[in-house]
Amino acid sequence: MATSKAKKLRQKQERQGMLNPESLRGSWHHVNPASRTTPGLQDKQNRIYNKHKRNHASYGDDSFCVCWRLL
Repeated sequence: MATSKAKKLRQKQERQGMLNPESLRGSWHHVNPASRTTPGLQDKQNRIYNKHKRNHASYGDDSFCVCWRLL
């Protein structure tokens, strides 16, 4: 498998005595930060309520405004 340019650059800097950024990365100790949880009841209700956003402009009175600009 080929080595990426970034990895080659890191290896080159390490050979020259510079610090390798891979060694600075912390250990997660077998914890997956992107793990998903199942949605709770409140999450499901919010998703259903917000599925079709309510158009608040249609709930008011049926009047409208016409503005004319005079020059």
